[in-house]
Amino acid sequence: MTVSEIERTGGSSEAVHSRVYRKGELAEQNLSPADLSATLGDGEAVAWLDVVGPRPQILQELAQVFDLHPLAVEDALAEPQRPKLDQYPGHLFIAAYLPCYDPETYLLDPAELSIFVTERALITVRTRPDALDADELTRRWSQDGGPSCSVASLLHGLLDYVVDEQYAMTRKLEEAVDDLEESLFDDPSANGTDVQRRGFLLRKSLTRARRVAHPTTDLLFELCRPGVGIAGGELAPYYADVRDHAVRSAERLDSLREMVGTVLDTRLALRGDQLNEIMKKLTGWAAIIAVPTAVTGFYGQNVPYPGFQQWSGFVASIGLTAAMAIVLFVVFRRRNWL
Repeated sequence: MTVSEIERTGGSSEAVHSRVYRKGELAEQNLSPADLSATLGDGEAVAWLDVVGPRPQILQELAQVFDLHPLAVEDALAEPQRPKLDQYPGHLFIAAYLPCYDPETYLLDPAELSIFVTERALITVRTRPDALDADELTRRWSQDGGPSCSVASLLHGLLDYVVDEQYAMTRKLEEAVDDLEESLFDDPSANGTDVQRRGFLLRKSLTRARRVAHPTTDLLFELCRPGVGIAGGELAPYYADVRDHAVRSAERLDSLREMVGTVLDTRLALRGDQLNEIMKKLTGWAAIIAVPTAVTGFYGQNVPYPGFQQWSGFVASIGLTAAMAIVLFVVFRRRNWL
């Protein structure tokens, strides 16, 4: 039975799932915290505990079994934390985020993932069951060619999964930005509101993504420091690879946000050019309309003039009006004002 199947058959959205590894192989799963404490005492086993929908009493029980610091437990239960790495006596606490992006609405809602790293156990705490694909994560841990199974290697697989999910989100946002750019010049008069709406939604999502991506790179740089002692030895290049992927994703998000800003600025410039064209055409037609107004105003004087109260004067005024209007129309047309 896979981890996701265990979650579905557990009858509750709130549970603790566990997997115990010995020498890189899965040995046991779904033990109670007390049994885990006894199992991990032999010095050869490492465990992953996945807490879904935690309540304070669940974490308090785990804190007693694994000697977790009260401040770290408080951070896991408190309001969403900024991605960070905290060092406590005997364990590490990491706050990370898994992106939940909806390409239909262009909205990003990151899901917090709290991670406790002890000597023999990796504990993850998540309030949203759908935020993490446990089957994909365990597949990465069990695939061939990876480092020997240890808490550090389990943490590497988890962080690699988190960064890959962030990068996949970046690719989806990039596709949305590309679609936005392509629709910019399709029909400026018809899709202006849609471009504006999508642009603002994408910029909002990119801002949220940057708030997650940049601190994630910071915590990975800090995790790779020699003083932390978790990413050394044979695991050093693996952690460095995850860090480089996180940096690349963060840099790409920066450029995407600039691209969205450029699209919105271009849209405003197009609207300004369109308004200028409209004003230019209105001014041309106003000039043409002003000609008959001026001619009829002149011939409407109450003083005698050549052709006064005669058909010749009427014909002359009509001809002069038509000739001047035609001349103005031709001139404006040649200059592309109409």
